[in-house]
Amino acid sequence: MIKQTLLLLLLLLTLQAAENSWTTETPSLPASKTQTIIEAYEANNTQNITFKDDPKKIYITTSEDNILVLGTSFSFGLTQERVYNTRGEYTTDYSLFSGKVTLGKDFTLWHQDYTQPSRFLVSYSYNYLNSETGYQEVLFGYEERMRYWPLYKTSKATLYPTLSYALGRAQLSRKKYHIQGQTSEITTGLSYERHNFEYLVTLVYHQASWEHPIEGIGDESSSYNLNFGANYRFMYGAR
Repeated sequence: MIKQTLLLLLLLLTLQAAENSWTTETPSLPASKTQTIIEAYEANNTQNITFKDDPKKIYITTSEDNILVLGTSFSFGLTQERVYNTRGEYTTDYSLFSGKVTLGKDFTLWHQDYTQPSRFLVSYSYNYLNSETGYQEVLFGYEERMRYWPLYKTSKATLYPTLSYALGRAQLSRKKYHIQGQTSEITTGLSYERHNFEYLVTLVYHQASWEHPIEGIGDESSSYNLNFGANYRFMYGAR
Protein backbone atom coordinates (compact mmCIF):
# COMPACT_ATOMS: atom_id res chain seq x y z
CA MET A 1 0.00 0.00 0.00
CA ILE A 2 2.85 2.40 0.87
CA LYS A 3 4.61 1.73 -2.44
CA GLN A 4 1.39 2.39 -4.35
CA THR A 5 0.96 5.66 -2.44
CA LEU A 6 4.52 6.72 -3.30
CA LEU A 7 3.93 5.94 -6.99
CA LEU A 8 0.68 7.95 -6.95
CA LEU A 9 2.50 10.86 -5.29
CA LEU A 10 5.22 10.71 -7.95
CA LEU A 11 2.57 10.78 -10.70
CA LEU A 12 0.90 13.84 -9.17
CA LEU A 13 4.25 15.64 -8.94
CA THR A 14 4.88 14.88 -12.61
CA LEU A 15 1.54 16.36 -13.63
CA GLN A 16 2.33 19.54 -11.69
CA ALA A 17 5.82 19.94 -13.24
CA ALA A 18 4.62 22.73 -15.53
CA GLU A 19 3.96 24.92 -12.47
CA ASN A 20 6.39 23.74 -9.79
CA SER A 21 9.74 22.43 -10.85
CA TRP A 22 13.41 22.57 -9.99
CA THR A 23 15.42 25.56 -11.13
CA THR A 24 18.94 26.80 -10.44
CA GLU A 25 17.46 28.58 -7.41
CA THR A 26 15.90 25.44 -5.87
CA PRO A 27 17.84 24.31 -2.75
CA SER A 28 19.16 20.75 -2.92
CA LEU A 29 18.05 18.02 -0.52
CA PRO A 30 20.40 17.78 2.48
CA ALA A 31 22.73 14.78 2.49
CA SER A 32 21.29 13.53 5.82
CA LYS A 33 17.75 13.35 4.42
CA THR A 34 18.98 11.68 1.24
CA GLN A 35 20.75 8.99 3.26
CA THR A 36 17.66 8.43 5.42
CA ILE A 37 15.49 7.85 2.33
CA ILE A 38 18.04 5.41 0.84
CA GLU A 39 18.33 3.42 4.09
CA ALA A 40 14.55 3.26 4.54
CA TYR A 41 14.10 2.00 0.98
CA GLU A 42 16.81 -0.68 1.40
CA ALA A 43 15.21 -1.84 4.66
CA ASN A 44 11.76 -1.84 3.03
CA ASN A 45 10.57 0.51 5.77
CA THR A 46 9.14 3.73 4.41
CA GLN A 47 6.71 4.50 7.23
CA ASN A 48 9.00 7.03 8.86
CA ILE A 49 9.66 9.06 5.68
CA THR A 50 7.92 12.44 5.80
CA PHE A 51 7.61 14.88 2.93
CA LYS A 52 7.67 18.63 3.53
CA ASP A 53 7.01 21.49 1.16
CA ASP A 54 9.87 23.83 0.38
CA PRO A 55 9.74 26.95 2.57
CA LYS A 56 9.79 29.02 -0.62
CA LYS A 57 7.88 27.88 -3.67
CA ILE A 58 9.92 28.45 -6.84
CA TYR A 59 8.32 28.38 -10.26
CA ILE A 60 10.09 27.15 -13.33
CA THR A 61 11.36 29.85 -15.65
CA THR A 62 9.63 29.67 -19.02
CA SER A 63 10.39 31.48 -22.23
CA GLU A 64 9.22 34.94 -23.25
CA ASP A 65 7.55 35.76 -26.55
CA ASN A 66 7.88 39.00 -28.46
CA ILE A 67 4.80 41.15 -29.05
CA LEU A 68 6.32 44.13 -30.84
CA VAL A 69 9.60 45.94 -31.39
CA LEU A 70 9.60 49.75 -31.43
CA GLY A 71 12.75 51.59 -32.46
CA THR A 72 14.21 54.88 -33.58
CA SER A 73 17.53 55.74 -35.18
CA PHE A 74 19.53 58.58 -36.69
CA SER A 75 22.20 58.38 -39.36
CA PHE A 76 24.54 60.51 -41.42
CA GLY A 77 26.60 59.77 -44.50
CA LEU A 78 27.31 60.58 -48.13
CA THR A 79 24.98 60.18 -51.11
CA GLN A 80 25.83 60.34 -54.80
CA GLU A 81 23.08 60.89 -57.39
CA ARG A 82 23.75 59.88 -61.01
CA VAL A 83 21.58 61.27 -63.84
CA TYR A 84 22.28 59.89 -67.32
CA ASN A 85 21.05 59.19 -70.86
CA THR A 86 22.61 57.84 -74.06
CA ARG A 87 24.69 60.99 -74.58
CA GLY A 88 26.30 61.28 -71.16
CA GLU A 89 25.84 61.60 -67.43
CA TYR A 90 26.56 63.81 -64.46
CA THR A 91 26.77 63.14 -60.75
CA THR A 92 25.95 65.19 -57.64
CA ASP A 93 27.27 64.53 -54.14
CA TYR A 94 25.23 65.25 -51.03
CA SER A 95 25.67 64.99 -47.29
CA LEU A 96 22.85 62.87 -45.88
CA PHE A 97 21.10 63.21 -42.51
CA SER A 98 18.31 60.76 -41.74
CA GLY A 99 15.79 59.92 -39.02
CA LYS A 100 13.91 56.61 -38.92
CA VAL A 101 11.10 54.96 -36.92
CA THR A 102 10.84 51.15 -37.01
CA LEU A 103 8.21 48.57 -36.02
CA GLY A 104 9.16 44.90 -35.91
CA LYS A 105 8.17 41.41 -34.76
CA ASP A 106 10.57 38.66 -33.67
CA PHE A 107 10.18 35.02 -34.75
CA THR A 108 11.94 31.68 -34.52
CA LEU A 109 12.33 30.33 -38.05
CA TRP A 110 15.05 27.67 -38.33
CA HIS A 111 16.80 28.22 -34.99
CA GLN A 112 16.34 26.74 -31.52
CA ASP A 113 12.78 27.05 -30.23
CA TYR A 114 11.86 30.26 -28.39
CA THR A 115 15.15 32.03 -29.23
CA GLN A 116 13.47 34.36 -31.78
CA PRO A 117 16.58 35.75 -33.54
CA SER A 118 14.71 36.50 -36.80
CA ARG A 119 12.90 39.82 -37.18
CA PHE A 120 10.48 41.15 -39.79
CA LEU A 121 10.25 44.92 -39.82
CA VAL A 122 8.68 47.97 -41.44
CA SER A 123 10.20 51.44 -41.19
CA TYR A 124 9.53 55.04 -42.14
CA SER A 125 12.37 57.52 -42.62
CA TYR A 126 12.98 61.06 -43.76
CA ASN A 127 16.32 61.77 -45.44
CA TYR A 128 17.60 65.35 -45.71
CA LEU A 129 20.07 66.14 -48.54
CA ASN A 130 19.97 69.93 -48.68
CA SER A 131 17.51 72.79 -48.30
CA GLU A 132 15.91 71.94 -51.65
CA THR A 133 16.20 68.15 -51.77
CA GLY A 134 15.09 65.29 -49.53
CA TYR A 135 13.12 62.07 -49.66
CA GLN A 136 10.80 60.07 -47.44
CA GLU A 137 10.77 56.31 -47.56
CA VAL A 138 8.91 53.20 -46.39
CA LEU A 139 10.87 49.92 -46.18
CA PHE A 140 9.89 46.30 -45.51
CA GLY A 141 12.69 44.00 -44.46
CA TYR A 142 14.17 41.03 -42.66
CA GLU A 143 16.85 41.15 -39.98
CA GLU A 144 18.95 38.32 -38.57
CA ARG A 145 20.01 39.02 -34.98
CA MET A 146 22.93 36.67 -34.43
CA ARG A 147 22.53 36.22 -30.69
CA TYR A 148 23.80 32.67 -31.14
CA TRP A 149 27.25 34.15 -32.03
CA PRO A 150 27.77 36.50 -29.07
CA LEU A 151 30.87 38.68 -29.02
CA TYR A 152 30.29 39.47 -25.34
CA LYS A 153 27.79 37.96 -22.94
CA THR A 154 26.81 38.16 -19.27
CA SER A 155 23.70 37.08 -17.39
CA LYS A 156 22.05 40.43 -18.18
CA ALA A 157 23.58 41.68 -21.46
CA THR A 158 24.73 40.40 -24.85
CA LEU A 159 26.69 41.98 -27.70
CA TYR A 160 26.15 40.34 -31.10
CA PRO A 161 26.28 41.10 -34.87
CA THR A 162 23.24 41.86 -37.03
CA LEU A 163 22.50 41.71 -40.75
CA SER A 164 19.39 42.95 -42.55
CA TYR A 165 17.98 43.51 -46.02
CA ALA A 166 14.97 45.66 -46.95
CA LEU A 167 13.03 46.83 -50.01
CA GLY A 168 10.70 49.78 -50.31
CA ARG A 169 9.32 52.84 -52.03
CA ALA A 170 10.32 56.49 -51.66
CA GLN A 171 9.34 59.94 -52.82
CA LEU A 172 12.05 62.44 -53.72
CA SER A 173 11.23 66.14 -53.41
CA ARG A 174 13.37 68.68 -55.27
CA LYS A 175 12.08 72.24 -55.08
CA LYS A 176 8.44 71.90 -56.24
CA TYR A 177 8.91 68.57 -58.08
CA HIS A 178 8.19 65.13 -56.63
CA ILE A 179 9.25 61.80 -58.14
CA GLN A 180 8.78 58.21 -56.97
CA GLY A 181 11.43 55.55 -56.69
CA GLN A 182 12.22 51.97 -55.72
CA THR A 183 14.78 51.51 -52.97
CA SER A 184 16.81 48.78 -51.29
CA GLU A 185 18.99 48.74 -48.21
CA ILE A 186 21.61 46.41 -46.70
CA THR A 187 22.59 46.95 -43.07
CA THR A 188 25.26 45.29 -40.94
CA GLY A 189 26.46 46.18 -37.48
CA LEU A 190 26.41 45.43 -33.76
CA SER A 191 23.59 45.29 -31.23
CA TYR A 192 24.03 45.54 -27.46
CA GLU A 193 21.02 43.94 -25.77
CA ARG A 194 20.29 44.56 -22.11
CA HIS A 195 16.96 43.42 -20.69
CA ASN A 196 14.36 44.58 -23.26
CA PHE A 197 16.50 47.34 -24.76
CA GLU A 198 18.75 47.11 -27.83
CA TYR A 199 21.39 49.73 -28.66
CA LEU A 200 22.58 49.71 -32.28
CA VAL A 201 25.55 50.86 -34.32
CA THR A 202 25.27 49.90 -38.01
CA LEU A 203 26.68 50.63 -41.43
CA VAL A 204 24.02 51.10 -44.13
CA TYR A 205 24.34 50.79 -47.91
CA HIS A 206 21.33 52.30 -49.69
CA GLN A 207 20.31 52.32 -53.36
CA ALA A 208 17.45 54.07 -55.16
CA SER A 209 16.17 54.10 -58.74
CA TRP A 210 14.09 57.21 -59.39
CA GLU A 211 11.37 57.60 -62.03
CA HIS A 212 12.70 60.73 -63.75
CA PRO A 213 9.92 62.96 -65.14
CA ILE A 214 11.67 63.24 -68.53
CA GLU A 215 11.44 60.07 -70.60
CA GLY A 216 14.78 58.53 -71.57
CA ILE A 217 16.71 59.89 -68.57
CA GLY A 218 17.87 57.55 -65.83
CA ASP A 219 18.18 58.76 -62.24
CA GLU A 220 19.90 56.66 -59.57
CA SER A 221 21.44 57.29 -56.18
CA SER A 222 23.54 55.34 -53.69
CA SER A 223 24.75 56.15 -50.20
CA TYR A 224 26.79 54.90 -47.25
CA ASN A 225 25.48 55.86 -43.83
CA LEU A 226 26.57 55.36 -40.23
CA ASN A 227 23.51 54.69 -38.10
CA PHE A 228 22.89 54.90 -34.33
CA GLY A 229 19.65 53.72 -32.76
CA ALA A 230 17.76 52.06 -29.93
CA ASN A 231 14.92 49.53 -29.85
CA TYR A 232 12.54 48.39 -27.13
CA ARG A 233 11.14 44.86 -27.25
CA PHE A 234 7.65 44.43 -25.76
CA MET A 235 7.48 40.90 -24.34
CA TYR A 236 5.07 38.62 -22.53
CA GLY A 237 5.66 35.45 -20.56
CA ALA A 238 7.68 34.55 -17.50
CA ARG A 239 10.90 36.35 -16.67
